[in-house]
Amino acid sequence: DPRAFLFVLNALGVSPDRAVMIGDDIVYDILPAAALGLLTIHVGEDLDGPWDVSIDRIENLADLLGIVTES
Repeated sequence: DPRAFLFVLNALGVSPDRAVMIGDDIVYDILPAAALGLLTIHVGEDLDGPWDVSIDRIENLADLLGIVTES
């Protein structure tokens, strides 16, 4: 539910275009965050499915720095 992400963003005073969601669950982590415009990064194996969003993927957190510094 994107409302949970919006609640946290509002509490922190951060706009969605300045936030990053890093998660391992496409349905509960990635899709709601992407719907709000957050940069989304999936940790884990390749994603199967017809997703309508652009999703960066890393295999481990060590790969994260390359994606975040490019954005």
